[in-house]
Amino acid sequence: MVLGGCGACLTHRVQACSGYLVEHAGFRLRIDPGHATLPRLPDRGSVDAVLISHGHPDHRADLDAWCVPAD
Repeated sequence: MVLGGCGACLTHRVQACSGYLVEHAGFRLRIDPGHATLPRLPDRGSVDAVLISHGHPDHRADLDAWCVPAD
């Protein structure tokens, strides 16, 4: 598991909101793509599934940016 953030609902320069990447047997699961987790997690384009635990922005704010192809 790679930790992308585990902070509160607001970010600051050293801590992001909730965000995790879990890998097992070649399966990659992105959990709670919260604000500011995108740059902290490797290889953003290759996951098999995304799980959002609930709809608060600190658990889903990077989802839109993550869905846009990287240049």
